[in-house]
Amino acid sequence: MIVSIDHAVKIYNGVELLHDICATVEDRERIGFVGVNGAGKSTLLRLIAGLEPLDGGNIHVSSGKRIGFLRQDSGLESENTIEEEMRSIFHDLLLMEKRIALLRESMDEEGAAREYARLQTDFEQREGYQIDVKIRKVLNGMGFADKDWGFPISSLSGGEKTRLALAKQLLEAPDLLILDEPTNHLDFKRILWLEEFLKSYKGALLVVSHDRYFLDQTAEKIWDLENGRLTSYRGNNTKFAAMKTERVLAEQREFAKEQEKIAAMKEYIEKNRARASTAKSARGREKALARMDVKERPYIEQKRAKIRFPYDREPVKAVLNIAGLDLTVGEENFLLFRDFNLSLQRGEKLGIIGPNGVGKSTLLKTLRQAKNSAIHWGDQVVLGYYDQEGATLNPENTVIEELWQHDFKMTEREVRTALGRVLLRGEEVYKR
Repeated sequence: MIVSIDHAVKIYNGVELLHDICATVEDRERIGFVGVNGAGKSTLLRLIAGLEPLDGGNIHVSSGKRIGFLRQDSGLESENTIEEEMRSIFHDLLLMEKRIALLRESMDEEGAAREYARLQTDFEQREGYQIDVKIRKVLNGMGFADKDWGFPISSLSGGEKTRLALAKQLLEAPDLLILDEPTNHLDFKRILWLEEFLKSYKGALLVVSHDRYFLDQTAEKIWDLENGRLTSYRGNNTKFAAMKTERVLAEQREFAKEQEKIAAMKEYIEKNRARASTAKSARGREKALARMDVKERPYIEQKRAKIRFPYDREPVKAVLNIAGLDLTVGEENFLLFRDFNLSLQRGEKLGIIGPNGVGKSTLLKTLRQAKNSAIHWGDQVVLGYYDQEGATLNPENTVIEELWQHDFKMTEREVRTALGRVLLRGEEVYKR
């Protein structure tokens, strides 16, 4: 066993976020961790990693077991080059390799041969000769095959730093690897590679992800955090979904059945407590009712976000037409593609896929600006643009300020209603 969680409790602002959490992580276990946003998944991960204190209960990590934790969207910050940072993981082995080389040159000295043999055996058992192979495999898999590994990490983009942080965790190979949304900055090719890598990973995995397909490929057990309580299910995400539905329906039936029984008992007590012939029986049922361990009403999952795109007037049928678009980028006018044609009609949905760096975002920005004569938007078409970095948001604003500044004529109730549709409610609207 790597981790044991015994009746863990976490309280924020007087509200119990995590209630009586009990679970274990065994050696080589593959656990997918699911729950709605704000349920407390990242909080529980931080508690397991020892980054936050508990308010009750205990979390025990077995002696000698190492935990690696990749936080959501956390990039690697370092003044090293890519290669220096990756090789730093194997610092002890690299020192051992230097010592072996020195001993090889001084085999005539007393005791040198014995130390050489001992270190050589240890070096081989710890796969010291595989260091460069491991680094190359992981960096290539994370999309750094064409990158100069002598490039300073501080000059990388945010997405590259995140992928490099993941690469470092994979190379460190802790006994328990905790990954919080690891696929956020990976294209489908990197996700497929990561799935295959994790299948042969020798340690245990605890993965938070909203990617159902990724969890189906990597998880053999699911932790479901809901309403502050953790429930464990055997199987991947698809099996979990079916089992949870069955469990919730069973609990609802049992609750309804018990409520009917309670209502019948109360009705009997009210009708018979005043009659001399049945008063004793009524008191008996009243005592039985008081002793009952009444089931809690089954928790119903929060409503899903409701996103709407209303418009003042119906758009034209031909929303977008692209004829013979050539797209280049950079000062050297690097050609991304030539003679691209597309017709997009009202109501159609178009997905754009491809590896990182291939030009997907560049294409969207080009379409948005529509400065190229090959791009023709329909009359009075209004564009909405959501960028992946959140560049249009002011981080100093509160949630409600950020939305309100777009239309000061809205009432607070209207703003809160709009935020509620994307599950931002209560005190959350006053967070930055």
